[in-house]
Order: sequence, then C-alpha cells, then structure tokens
Amino acid sequence: MLVGIEGAWGLLMYAIILPIISLIPVSFVYMSLAPNKGPQGRYYIERPDNYFKEAASDPLLGSMCIIGVLSVAVFNMCGISVTKFISALVRSIVDVTRTMLVWIIGLIISSTT
Repeated sequence: MLVGIEGAWGLLMYAIILPIISLIPVSFVYMSLAPNKGPQGRYYIERPDNYFKEAASDPLLGSMCIIGVLSVAVFNMCGISVTKFISALVRSIVDVTRTMLVWIIGLIISSTT
C-alpha cells in the first residue's frame, strides 16, 4: 500500500508541476542547454510532447522506459520489505551500496570504451 501511495503522490505532483514548467520560457543565455524548442520558436524548460513522441516512435526506447519504471517499482517494494522485516538501517546501507556499485560499474564501462 505504501508503494502505491508513494506512486500516486509522485504522479499527482508530476501532473501539477509538469504543465507549469512546460510553459516557462528559457532566456537566450540558456538556449544551448535546453534544446526544447516549442511551436512558437521559443525554448522552454520542458517539452513533454517531444519526449512522448520519441518514446512512441522508437520501440527500443519505449520498452526501456517501461522497464525502467518497473525496475523502480520493484526496487521500492523490495526496500519496503527490507525495512519491514529487517531494519531501516539495512535499507539505507543497501541504498548507499547500490549508488556506489552503479558508480563503479560506470567507471569500468567508461574506461574500457
């Protein structure tokens, strides 16, 4: 239930914030950092329509987005189970270890390419 409430809360916040930030234009200083050109030729902080079009047009990208969402859901469910049956300290240690492992694997991959 907690994972569902967390997901519903995140979805609600995203549904409120995304329309607001997709209407905020970016000044000329940051145009090179924000390739989100809108229909009027102005640049915006976010353009969610572009992201959804790209994910829908490429099956690999769309499937990776779905797999990413599912992996976060499984991670959160496992984290809640660890907290329930073991302790919050163990969950914190696992979170820190996960971040460290991702960083180390990223370094290994980037050094071999």
